[in-house]
Amino acid sequence: MNETRWPRGLNRVEAATYVGVGKTTFIEKVKSGEFPPAKAVSEGRKIWDREELDMIFMDLPHAE
Repeated sequence: MNETRWPRGLNRVEAATYVGVGKTTFIEKVKSGEFPPAKAVSEGRKIWDREELDMIFMDLPHAE
C-alpha cells in the first residue's frame, strides 16, 4: 500500500485536506472551536499540529 507521509505541521490547505474537509469549512470549525487553533511558527505563518487534528478527528461523531 502506498502510504502518504504527512509532515507534523500542516498549513491550512494541508490541514483541511488531512481531515477531509474544504478549507472554508476547516477555518469555520477552527473559529468555532471545533478544530484546534493554529500554532504560530513565525510572523504570518500558521501551522496545525497533525497529532492535534488526529485527536479531534477521533472525537468526531459517527454518521448515522
